[in-house]
Amino acid sequence: MSDEPEEVPCCRKSEYTVLGTQYCVLSTACSVPQPRERARRGHTLLEVICAMTILATTLVPALPMLRDAMEQSQRIESLHLVTTLCVSKLEQYLNLNAENWVKGNTTYNGNFSADGHADVLFTVVCSDKEDDGGKNKCLMVIACTVWQDVNANGALDSGEPSVTLATKLAFMARYPNAVAP
Repeated sequence: MSDEPEEVPCCRKSEYTVLGTQYCVLSTACSVPQPRERARRGHTLLEVICAMTILATTLVPALPMLRDAMEQSQRIESLHLVTTLCVSKLEQYLNLNAENWVKGNTTYNGNFSADGHADVLFTVVCSDKEDDGGKNKCLMVIACTVWQDVNANGALDSGEPSVTLATKLAFMARYPNAVAP
């Protein structure tokens, strides 16, 4: 027999010398070799479920806000279109009446189908009557109302986006085709 102990696969042997005496210690605390950790190529199912839960609890309250923001954006876009078309039509009839003064009360109706907006209608009222804010043969009130006819009934209903703008035009003798009233 040899002086050296048998190799136990789960034990460690340590040798060291203290004051000239050599000692050999066997450790019974064994460590089982761990397999090499594989490189992770993805997420576990639990991680995916947790991420989806966090995402869902974050997004669910945001969905109504997103819907409301989209509706508000459509309303603003519709009012912007109606306002732009109203200004355009008001300027058109302002220039028309500045060139050819029309006495009395005249109403013009139509739509913007030539501009690609058949569902947008207008009414322009030109009046030099004092009841309307004008002055006979001196001052004309031009009021323009433009609205998006959502229900296609040809009339301005409550809830439909609309804009009304008005201005006044004074009769000036220097207009190109002016004839004294």
